[in-house]
Amino acid sequence: MDTQTKRERERAMVTKMIALGCLGLGSGAVVAVLSILPTVPFLLLAAFCFAKSPERLHT
Repeated sequence: MDTQTKRERERAMVTKMIALGCLGLGSGAVVAVLSILPTVPFLLLAAFCFAKSPERLHT
């Protein structure tokens, strides 16, 4: 596997993690306001995704 393909895969994974983290955080905020489901799983999903994303978002 060449370096360019590996970089593209890593970049795609980072983009997916950021998108999934934002989706989890937004869903958690909506669920907290509406009180229809537990909020914790959504916030844990967001925390996990942001932890796997670049250091800048992790902090």
